[in-house]
Amino acid sequence: MRVGQGLAASALVPQVTAIINLVYSGAARARAYTAYALTLGGAAVAGQIIGGGLIAANPAGLGWRSCFLVNVPIGVAALVLTRRHVPADRVSGAPPRLDLVGAVLVTGALVAAVLPLVEGPNDGWPWWSWGFLVVAAALFAILVPAQRRIAARGGSPILPPALFAGRKFVVGLINVLAFNASVAPWFFVLALYLQDGRSLSPLRAGLVFSALGGGFLATSLAGGRVRARLGRQGLALGAGLRVLGLMALWVVVREQGTGGDILWVALPLAVDGAGQGLVTSPLVSSVLLGVRPEIAGAGSGVLASAQQVGNSVGVAVIGAVFFAVRDSGGSIAGAFRVSLLVLAALSLLVAGLVQLLPNVEAGPGRAE
Repeated sequence: MRVGQGLAASALVPQVTAIINLVYSGAARARAYTAYALTLGGAAVAGQIIGGGLIAANPAGLGWRSCFLVNVPIGVAALVLTRRHVPADRVSGAPPRLDLVGAVLVTGALVAAVLPLVEGPNDGWPWWSWGFLVVAAALFAILVPAQRRIAARGGSPILPPALFAGRKFVVGLINVLAFNASVAPWFFVLALYLQDGRSLSPLRAGLVFSALGGGFLATSLAGGRVRARLGRQGLALGAGLRVLGLMALWVVVREQGTGGDILWVALPLAVDGAGQGLVTSPLVSSVLLGVRPEIAGAGSGVLASAQQVGNSVGVAVIGAVFFAVRDSGGSIAGAFRVSLLVLAALSLLVAGLVQLLPNVEAGPGRAE
């Protein structure tokens, strides 16, 4: 069932950013990406609160399974609103043929690369995990020339080589991997600290997340102006704020452990949320702005894949660090502090990587 959900999401999510690229242009496109990022961040935080409320309410005795019900009204609303508001496909001519060979190679390569990174640390890196990584490398080595041959014949490769011809897309994609590798595991270990360490209920833990959401909302709304004024350094500022918030929380946990006033936890969360708000929207647009309409769908698919790979690998690696520290005799607070150091290091990496991006020209919505 989870594979089914993943297949449906992979068909849905890339179309959102592709539609933004096709329907909007200039400053309107930049505003659309800001709204998109605001929705992503708001949904991530709201999900913690709504999920905690559903678990507390326990409708029909479903327990944590009631969280899956959130998708039902949202899915129905999306179907209705899409039919009413999303314009019909404006691409002329015959639809491109699906690159089945490329799809199989990409899927196999990603599975072979991500699976050992997710499961390998838990099993002590058995022989099969290294074998899978070798297979992943071999499949990627086959994929690249195969995609170039399809493009040379005038076909529609699933990964158009033109996407990777410019520095902006490639560097932006690496940034997306690093950034998402620090966001999903951050929510994971924070929930463990709040619920298992501080013994908060899922609802109260979700309410603590609202401090992060407040910071995210405040800077997301101003993200366009910050980006227009500072260019790529606006991304670096956001990553730096994340480092500041995470390290401030490290100090709080060192002093309080799993006790003390929760306000001292909420304040660093707001700083971290502000940093995330300055990174999320500009990072997405740095990857997709300037992608030609005919390959916008492919670019959106690559972006969505990078986000999911970053999330999965981040949760696996930082989760393994957390449990390794805790299970070796450490406390939950100690495991959380070590995780915070890894997350801060990833944010520093993002701040350094954004220096490789082309800069943003002065003026809203304009970019090289």
